[in-house]
Amino acid sequence: MNTKRLIVLCLLLIITTHTETVSAQTKGLINYVNTVNDGAPGSPRTINYALSFSGNRSIEVPLRKSQVAGIQPVSDATFKAIVNTGSKKPFIYKDLGSRKLILSDHISVNPYLVSDTLHNFNWDITTEQMTILDYECTKATTIFRGRKYIAWFAEAIAIPFGPWKFGGLPGLIIKVSDEEEKYKFELSGIDLKTGLDAAQIIVPDAYSKDTPMTHHDFNRLFNTKKEQLKAKSRIVSYGTNSSSSTSFTLPERMELF
Repeated sequence: MNTKRLIVLCLLLIITTHTETVSAQTKGLINYVNTVNDGAPGSPRTINYALSFSGNRSIEVPLRKSQVAGIQPVSDATFKAIVNTGSKKPFIYKDLGSRKLILSDHISVNPYLVSDTLHNFNWDITTEQMTILDYECTKATTIFRGRKYIAWFAEAIAIPFGPWKFGGLPGLIIKVSDEEEKYKFELSGIDLKTGLDAAQIIVPDAYSKDTPMTHHDFNRLFNTKKEQLKAKSRIVSYGTNSSSSTSFTLPERMELF
C-alpha cells in the first residue's frame, strides 16, 4: 500500500470515527419535581423543573404552574422561550467537558451569578436496588455540604445528569433527597427524542454582563446579608401609644456551608 493511499484511509477513518462520536451524542428533555419541606411558611412546597441536555451540556430552569405538563416534559419551543426571556430567571448550567457549573442564586429577591465545581460528590454506590417509575434503580449515598443524600439512578439510561447540582453517577438520577427528606427531587417526565441543540445550551443572555462569584464568596455574602437583616430586625420603633419592630425571615439553605 503506497503512502498516499494510506493517508486517504487514515483520513476516512478519522472522519468516520468523528461522525460516529457526534451521532452517539444524545439530547433530551427531562422534568423533575422538587419538594421542599423545611418548615418554612407554605411548606411543603413544590417546584417543577425542566432540564434540557445535549452532548455533555445541560441547562435546567423552573417552570411556572401554567407550563407544567404533568408527567410529560415541556416542548423544546416552550423551553427556548423560558431560557430566552431576557430577564434574570433562575437556571443551572452544566458542562461536563470542562467540569463547569454556573447557576443563578438569590438573596431575598436579588439574583447573583455563581460558579461552582461540577460533581463535588463522592458517591458510595451500593448493591441495593428498587424499581421506580418502571426503571430498575440502584441506590447511592453521599455527604455534600452538611447533608447526607440518598440517590436512585437508572443505569439503563446512560446519562450522567441529574437535578440541581447532582450528577456524576453511571446513569440518570431518578430520585434524590436528603436523609430527612427536607429536599427531594423526583423524575416526572423524560423525552429523549427532543431537546435543545448544543449551541443553545448556554448561560442565558440576561447574565452576559455579570461576572460569576464563587460558591464560597456567595455563601459569605449570604451570611453577611443575613446578619445585617438580623440587626435590622432588632430595631424597635416607639410611637406615642404603640411600639413596633422589624422582622425578617430567610429560608434554610440546602447547602449549610
